[in-house]
Amino acid sequence: MLRLCACLLALLAWPASAVERVVSLAPSLSEIVVELEAADLLVGVLDGGERPAALAHLPSVGRYGQLEMESLLELQPDLILLWPDSISSAQRQQLERFGIPLLITEPHNLAHLAEQFAAIGTRLGRHEQGQALRQRFSRRLA
Repeated sequence: MLRLCACLLALLAWPASAVERVVSLAPSLSEIVVELEAADLLVGVLDGGERPAALAHLPSVGRYGQLEMESLLELQPDLILLWPDSISSAQRQQLERFGIPLLITEPHNLAHLAEQFAAIGTRLGRHEQGQALRQRFSRRLA
């Protein structure tokens, strides 16, 4: 729990204006970006099923578990949204060596998921949308 709080605080302190080119390496994270009205920031996605219509035009960087590193690097992302199991640990380490910022999310319960909405929103420069999505989700949980 302490680790999660530290990660969320670090994310909230990160300058949101720097994010312009985002690659999502999990379909669920891509859908969250759409819900946050930030699909305009996405430049590529990892395929793992049917995409939302708003993302149909985006280039693929591979399939779940099979990241095409060259395709990803060509997109020149300044942020990668990552679910830990969506790529191999070796590929994750490779991304870290390239120095591309990673936003790694792995909520362990529904309350953490609500906080993830807010943290992603803030990181993408959509703080208000993230807070609103978190509140709507939390109200539905209650």
